[in-house]
Parts: sequence; C-alpha cells; structure tokens
Amino acid sequence: MTANQDCIDVCNSLLGGELSAVETYSQALEKFKGDPAEGGLRSILADHEHSVATLRQHLVSMGAEPAASSGAWGAFA
Repeated sequence: MTANQDCIDVCNSLLGGELSAVETYSQALEKFKGDPAEGGLRSILADHEHSVATLRQHLVSMGAEPAASSGAWGAFA
C-alpha cells in the first residue's frame, strides 16, 4: 500500500467518525430545542460539519472518493 493510499484510508476513517458526530448532534438538537444547551450543541455541530467539509476536500484533492456515510461509526452512535 502506498503512503497516499494510507492517507486516504485514514482520512476516510476520520470522515466516517465526523459524519457520525454530525448525525448524533443533529439528533441531540431535536431533543434540546429551546433548551439553554441548544446553542452549545449547535456550535459543536458546526465544528463537525466544518471537519466533514475539510476532509472531503482533502480526499478529492488526493483523487479519492470521500465516504458517503458514517458506516460502522453511525451504527455505533
């Protein structure tokens, strides 16, 4: 396996984790509407969404197909 493929694999794994976090925080926000914690949750969600976008950009720049779902991470969450 090449160093580039190793990097792609790691980035896609990280992307899966970030997609899972986005799913999890989105679900949590549904339960915390109007709660004082909602603002903090929205901020954390935005951070994870930014990480998703950044990882996707890096994967595309390496000529790879970004993961489309959270895979096992999503099932775990």
